[in-house]
Amino acid sequence: MKIGLYFGSFNPIHEGHIFVVKKALETGIDKLFLVVSPQSPFKPLSELASFKDRLEMAKIAIKSHNIEDKVEAVDWEEYMYPSYTAHTLQKSVPMLQENDTTIFMGLDNFLTIDKWKEPNYILENYGIHIIPRGDDFEERLITDKIKQLRENVTPNLKSVTFSIIEHTINISATEIRNRVRNNEKIENIIDCNVLNYIINNDLYK
Repeated sequence: MKIGLYFGSFNPIHEGHIFVVKKALETGIDKLFLVVSPQSPFKPLSELASFKDRLEMAKIAIKSHNIEDKVEAVDWEEYMYPSYTAHTLQKSVPMLQENDTTIFMGLDNFLTIDKWKEPNYILENYGIHIIPRGDDFEERLITDKIKQLRENVTPNLKSVTFSIIEHTINISATEIRNRVRNNEKIENIIDCNVLNYIINNDLYK
């Protein structure tokens, strides 16, 4: 069984995230888990909606896009403050170790992966697949980073692959939160049911 993991704060989940999800599914994985993070070590807690709200919005978006059979939002990091990907992988369900598991991420995350906690554990035991968002994709950046990782972190990278995408979606969760705060339109960049949840629960005000 081929399993995919997509980590993020999803604060809130938006169409850029769904773009990555759908591209991940195109790689042939059987199941993709959206791992909602309680707090990124690289991001402040300010403006972060509750874990419960962000998990619920992720579930709503998955249902709205009719991908529940392949995609599931999970709470594996709910009580981990701050959350580290390596620790989640080490403590999570045995299914991840027993199957072919790939972590999907944007180029920006891959370029800083050596600054993560225990990057050698991640790179040696899990495949990495990069899905660019926006106009940040340059294949040379990936090849240079792979060389650097092999020299400075571990020579035993399991695998690093990437998708080449002609048209990408560049959406910022920060932009969405600012638009909500300023009562500006955010149609077409966030699922309408997720937007209704934000409004009904008075988030990001």
